[in-house]
Amino acid sequence: MRPEQGESGNSRNGNKWLTLDENTKYAYIVGFLEGMFQGHCFTTWGMPGSEPNDPGYLHATKSYTDHWNRFAANVTYQQFLDGLDKLYADHRNRKIEIQNGMWIVMSEISGQPGPSMESMIEVWRRKAAGED
Repeated sequence: MRPEQGESGNSRNGNKWLTLDENTKYAYIVGFLEGMFQGHCFTTWGMPGSEPNDPGYLHATKSYTDHWNRFAANVTYQQFLDGLDKLYADHRNRKIEIQNGMWIVMSEISGQPGPSMESMIEVWRRKAAGED
């Protein structure tokens, strides 16, 4: 269990997001996006046969690049901040963890249709409520 899960009031969810000042929100967004890149690096560093022409390495790199280009490359920090503020303005979404809120925002900005977004948000609400 991660520490914030066992400490009520300290969860990284919409309730926490709404208590953050603007600079802290920007810092969170930057850290999240930098973490995505670091995760990619951790995935590819030391892969067996991780030479640039290795099929596994090429697949991992292509997957990261395709997803980055689709969901994050052309999104501004302000769009992320506004999207999370909008998501958490609805009290039903406040238990959704911020990392999952980022996924919701990225999906919406990338053009997911409204009905798909509604379904996605509902799934995250149930998951956050422990109704997996």
